[in-house]
Amino acid sequence: MGLVSLEYLFFLLVVFLFYFFVPQKARWVVLLAASYAFYTLCSWKYLPFIAATTLTTFYAGIIMGNIAGKARRRMADCDDRTQKKDIRAAAQAQKRLVITACFLLDFGILAVLKYYNFFASVTMSILGNGLPQLELLLPLGISFYTFQSAGYVIDVYHAKYEPDKNLAKFALFVSFFPQLIQGPISRYDQLASQLYEPHTFDVVRARSALRLMFWGYFKKCIVADKLAVLVETVFNAPAGYSGAVIAFAAVCYGIQIYADFSGGIDIIRGVAQLLGIDMEQNFNQPYFSTSLSDFWRRWHITLGNWMRTYIFYPLALSKGMTRWGRRMSEKCGRYIGKAIPLCVATLVTFLAVGVWHGAGWKYLTYGVWNGAIIALATLTGPFFQEFYKRIHFNSECRIWYCWRVLRTFLIVTIGRFFTRAADVKTALFMMGSVLSRWKGDGAFLQTVLGLGVSWKNLIVVAFGVLMMIVVGVLRERGRDIRGWFEQRPVLVQMSLELVGVIFMVIFAEYGTEYDPADFIYAVF
Repeated sequence: MGLVSLEYLFFLLVVFLFYFFVPQKARWVVLLAASYAFYTLCSWKYLPFIAATTLTTFYAGIIMGNIAGKARRRMADCDDRTQKKDIRAAAQAQKRLVITACFLLDFGILAVLKYYNFFASVTMSILGNGLPQLELLLPLGISFYTFQSAGYVIDVYHAKYEPDKNLAKFALFVSFFPQLIQGPISRYDQLASQLYEPHTFDVVRARSALRLMFWGYFKKCIVADKLAVLVETVFNAPAGYSGAVIAFAAVCYGIQIYADFSGGIDIIRGVAQLLGIDMEQNFNQPYFSTSLSDFWRRWHITLGNWMRTYIFYPLALSKGMTRWGRRMSEKCGRYIGKAIPLCVATLVTFLAVGVWHGAGWKYLTYGVWNGAIIALATLTGPFFQEFYKRIHFNSECRIWYCWRVLRTFLIVTIGRFFTRAADVKTALFMMGSVLSRWKGDGAFLQTVLGLGVSWKNLIVVAFGVLMMIVVGVLRERGRDIRGWFEQRPVLVQMSLELVGVIFMVIFAEYGTEYDPADFIYAVF
């Protein structure tokens, strides 16, 4: 049951009616039932895996909470500072054992289901006789709920908040149905309280939520799904197309994946908002980024925050890295001593980002590509700043800003070859074709029209992309588009909404070439 289906909309209607019909204190129970019903309707085979993650995470939190509580009581009865230190150290050691066991179970499930066959193929290629390939089930959204649960356990380990004592409520935090398909990856202290507290129906909020959902469906159905045909045709058989067509398809894929992923997140945030819950923003005009690091602060924000909080900072600020940095400072200078640990932490973090995206060398290469460029920028940053200063270059001028945005988009697009192509070899072939093979498939426009997208749909897509650009520019300039719209007269609002619905009905839902593709990030 995908987000772009009548079944999903009917499911939402039923949930919505039940949610606001029952007493306020019991509304979280409706959400829990709806979440497990949704997962069951997608496939009942997924249930044991999310249940296992929920149980291990919940009881790990409870056990660590009990260990911490017992240690506090013992320290309260103790006046000796050395003994207090020993009690605290012993408690931390016990909690480390608990969190290690929890991670071995939760990430072990993820690793086996998602990465076993890749590991088996690697051992086969190295040893010539390795582990057999298995037909394993990959539960929907397993990376999202595993990482969300892991964040909770780590926060409890660091005593950022007390563990949840209610298993049913915690199960809702892990399984909240709008975000199961593709996130966002929520923090416990941001989401949990909203799920448990009572909410009342608000007409203004509901209309705003519906508009946000509509904008998500617009990006998904008008732009992403129509471009999917073109992109798939070229990437599935790149040898048959010139470099110009491959470059065009790569740019289209960048637009497609943004419209697809951000559109899905808009739908998810709109559904949550209908139920009175505000979910974290996951995008902030990423294609207006002026550097790759800036891009990753704007793209899939919740994953980036997770990686920074739980991998980058703990590694970069660890005792080992600090000692290494000091030694590097003595040998290579203060800046290098500070930068090298950051660069190593960056590379490790983006390797994790690559692995999170999928099992395969192409995903590892994708992580290395992003991590290496950001690490290189960290190392060379002061050199370029000094260079610009010496030549009196105005780095704040509009032309330079536009070049930095274009340069970042180019770097991001090159990286996309690795995740979208069949493998690393194909990705490199396509990149080489962009640089060298500019002949061989006749007229460019004629070739593009032979990729499964008609003139009509190209015009519709162009209009959709133009709307996305306009909205992006206004948001980048700090304009509150939703607030502006809600200040218009009701008749104007309703007229524009009606026009939008008619446009969607004509060009998306009932278009002869319409094919609701799966959300790209659902497989991650």
